[in-house]
Amino acid sequence: MPAVQYLQSARSGGVQLDKCDRQHYVQRDVDKRGYDEPGRYLRLGDAYCTDDDTNVEYMFLHMMEVYGVNDISYDDFAEEFLFHCQNYVWCANLEARELMRSGVLPPMSGQKQYNSQWSAIDAQIESEIFGMTAPGNPVDAYKRSKWWVSAVGDGVAVENAAYYAMLCASAFYLENVDELLRETNRLIMQLSGGDAIETVDCVNFVLDECEKIADSYRKGEEQWRQVRLALKNKYYTGNAVDARLNFASVIMALALGDGDFEETARIAVLAGWDNDCNAATACTIAGMISGWSGLPQNLKEQSGTYYYNSRRPGLTSDSFDGITRRIMAQSEKVLLSNGGSIENGVWTVPVQTLYTPASYASALTLEKAASDAAASDGFKKIYDEKLAFSTGMA
Repeated sequence: MPAVQYLQSARSGGVQLDKCDRQHYVQRDVDKRGYDEPGRYLRLGDAYCTDDDTNVEYMFLHMMEVYGVNDISYDDFAEEFLFHCQNYVWCANLEARELMRSGVLPPMSGQKQYNSQWSAIDAQIESEIFGMTAPGNPVDAYKRSKWWVSAVGDGVAVENAAYYAMLCASAFYLENVDELLRETNRLIMQLSGGDAIETVDCVNFVLDECEKIADSYRKGEEQWRQVRLALKNKYYTGNAVDARLNFASVIMALALGDGDFEETARIAVLAGWDNDCNAATACTIAGMISGWSGLPQNLKEQSGTYYYNSRRPGLTSDSFDGITRRIMAQSEKVLLSNGGSIENGVWTVPVQTLYTPASYASALTLEKAASDAAASDGFKKIYDEKLAFSTGMA
């Protein structure tokens, strides 16, 4: 895999950042980064602020940079999560955070016997980065994503998350959406020992429903609503952030979009439910397949190029290119740690390698993290004291 192919795919996948729906203007630290004049206010088309899903992956990226791709422990995870996610967290993430504050470490913080929100969408909107860091290696993406997102989810929510990560990893070499989905079905059943049956059954149900309208379906038209009705009848229980319902919606958008980025986005958005997250995920995967060069030019011209960290204390703002290259740096480490190689810009991906997480103590107490003592030595590795609270700006 040439390095340029990685940059193309990862950069297009990185455009999943949602435009903030709560702020009309953002202010950049432009004098230090050279983007514009200091103090200039920019409209939302220029930059994106912290959302409710991608921001967690941005935090995960930071953790990999601080601890290493294979060396972080659940103790470290909890300490980082508590500091960076001090507000603007919901559902399973919020409950997991409160559990960590009380001393319940991951993965218990995501397990259904402790976290009543375990089946919410949270885990599966925070996993795509683990496919980006394992290009061409869905086996690693499966194991790695499950280790991370098990901190906030359980059961089908975690298997769905791993499925998304596997799609991203495999999108580096599989361009046909139907082939991508069916190959991921086969592989995840092997890797999970059958635990992913509910996830695979959902994919197959969606594909069957899409097949029923295949002859009449036309891009830009509304036949997809027939599939959406079938999903509603099967999965909707009154909870719009349920993992199963929203997973089915993403698979519908991917299957009917069939690699067309705009059609995939149109269906994911119009289908509703947690559609900002669903469109971000579906378009990430579609973007990984097409690469940056394959994205619609009119959308690229309208897209912002900068992420403004507005709600995660201790993390920085960055350009999309900067974030892409940071993810690529971590993917190189994952590749080499799995026995792969990089020579003359060509990445050789080993077959069937598995990420082995760092061992951790399964104690139910974490006094240092639970205290939220941001001034303690334990937090010095987490954030730069020069950074202003919640802005990520020096």
